[in-house]
Amino acid sequence: PADTTLLYVLIFVIAAVAAYFIIFSILSALKHESFNSTAFDLGILDQSVWMMSQGYMGINTVNGFVAFADHVQPILFLPALIYKLIQTPLVLVVLQALMISLGAIPLYLIARKKLGEKAAAVFVIAYFLYPPTQYQTLFDFHAESFLITFLLFAVYFLMEKSMIGLFASLFLAGLTKEYIPVIFLFFAAYVLFFYKKPKVAAALAAIGIAWLWLNYGIIISSYEFT
Repeated sequence: PADTTLLYVLIFVIAAVAAYFIIFSILSALKHESFNSTAFDLGILDQSVWMMSQGYMGINTVNGFVAFADHVQPILFLPALIYKLIQTPLVLVVLQALMISLGAIPLYLIARKKLGEKAAAVFVIAYFLYPPTQYQTLFDFHAESFLITFLLFAVYFLMEKSMIGLFASLFLAGLTKEYIPVIFLFFAAYVLFFYKKPKVAAALAAIGIAWLWLNYGIIISSYEFT
């Protein structure tokens, strides 16, 4: 029956997400503990996140920049909160493994909507076996790794015509790096031409342009000489 197939596929997807997270969390931790992580970029971000956890934005001794003079990544305040309790780079690599693992969920939802349950399960397998996915998970830590999950959710909510979900997903995506708000313009174009929602499209475009100006015109320019 269809209900039984759905249940088995859901169990498989959840198990696959959990297995990938556990395996790659362990591999990432072992890589760091065996002195195979690097100052560029794990060392840079570890120090920046630690400073954020202490309530200030100081000069990073690895690259010589204040964190937001190099890249505007407000999402880093999330691990900074965890650093208040646990101060180790392992927080970053485990969090990265978690966020990339969760990317399989919106991918499954997208594929299920278009291709059905079994095909969606195949896409989940392909996502986890895709070498760039594994490489990104193991390559130190990069806040833009979170972008994978946020953008996949944005696409899913776009397909569902859930504008609240779309805006929320794109907002989280915009927190990962300074140039990401440019993606808002492409979503705005899609909403305008395919959904005929000019007000929503205009809002997306306006937010994207304003956010880019904030990142480059104010934040980076104000920090780059400090």
